[in-house]
Amino acid sequence: MIENDPAADGIDFFANFEKPEQLSLVVGQLLGSLNDMVWCTSLDGTKLLFMNSAAERIYGQPIEVLLSDMSVWRDAIHPEDRRTVANNLNRLSDVDYIESQYRIRRPDGTIRWLRDTVRVVQDSHGAACCIAGIATDITEQKLAESTVEESKAVFNAARGKSAAQCAA
Repeated sequence: MIENDPAADGIDFFANFEKPEQLSLVVGQLLGSLNDMVWCTSLDGTKLLFMNSAAERIYGQPIEVLLSDMSVWRDAIHPEDRRTVANNLNRLSDVDYIESQYRIRRPDGTIRWLRDTVRVVQDSHGAACCIAGIATDITEQKLAESTVEESKAVFNAARGKSAAQCAA
């Protein structure tokens, strides 16, 4: 059985479309409506095959620029996170998927945090054909977590001072 094969569940979602163009249109519009970035590269990672329009919002660059030059996409990864991202991609052959969090730097200098879930996609014969992922912008979550940690530190410092004052 092929993993993620819709027919394996007894449901062929694609059979309802009379023409491949219909399926392409529906899938294209669905992917375009997502807040998450959906992307796909060649197996060796040298060619970007697909990226939905959310990439433009997340990366702060026109999608044409991102699609035309793979290095633009790679160079946006924060220098401190590049090694981790590369190591995770190298582990893909050993696991079903990789989920990682890393930062990117947009052209305006702002930093965004992404949670990227990446997997090797297999064709109908089980052979690896590309690498695909879904990246979610988690910047607001990271900022909220940081605010909570700062509040805890202030609270603990204040509580420590109060205890010391009571003891004195």
